[in-house]
Amino acid sequence: MIPFSDSPKLHSGIPYLTISIILITTAVFALQVIGSKFAIIFQGSNVAMQIFFLKWGFIPYEILSGIDYKTLINPGDIDSGLPLHAGLVTSLFVHGSGSHYVLNMLFLWVFGDNVEHRLGKLSFSVLYISTGIIGNLLHYWFNKESNTPLIGASGAIAGVMGAYIILFPRNKVRILFMFILITVAEIKAIYILGIWFIWQLVQALLQFGVPSVAKIAFLAHVGGFLSGMALVAIFIFGSTRQRKTKRN
Repeated sequence: MIPFSDSPKLHSGIPYLTISIILITTAVFALQVIGSKFAIIFQGSNVAMQIFFLKWGFIPYEILSGIDYKTLINPGDIDSGLPLHAGLVTSLFVHGSGSHYVLNMLFLWVFGDNVEHRLGKLSFSVLYISTGIIGNLLHYWFNKESNTPLIGASGAIAGVMGAYIILFPRNKVRILFMFILITVAEIKAIYILGIWFIWQLVQALLQFGVPSVAKIAFLAHVGGFLSGMALVAIFIFGSTRQRKTKRN
């Protein structure tokens, strides 16, 4: 189930911030491709990529212990030189495979432009980074002793999707279904994003007790989505109050 477009487009301008995030993430992924000698595209990560993940991913154990886990493994060679908490942000631009990168950027492209247009660039950037961090922190809360790096923009993109379902519940999203037959359907955002969220929540609940090394960070998706809904509600309430104050 892959979304590839939405309608209506409520603007004619270029979503510069959405494009910028995609370009930055693409540049990082290009470095990963070069560093892994294309292994990350065709066969997953290798030793070079494991080092890259440790260097730039978010490691829950580091927040719990206050110890740079990377220096315990290989002092100097893996250290990014950034504070331990920096992984909460840098991890949002790192991906574990070609499909991981492509699908995340596709979701961002489909849902990001309308949200950026409605919120404005500043609020959209706050939404993207904040929901990504909150998603990572929810994953951390239930995996505090994990030394497995958390990577990917999924939490932040889930935040954009959470904002989208509040702002554009009746917009139609075109979905590519690939099961026995390949077909395209047009479904209202409130239904498709609602189903997506319920699926993420169910998967997150099923993962309790499963070692973090073996799982997708569904909790990060859940945290990102819910915080996206909450933040956009705050933005809307704030702007509404501001307009009322000006009228008075």
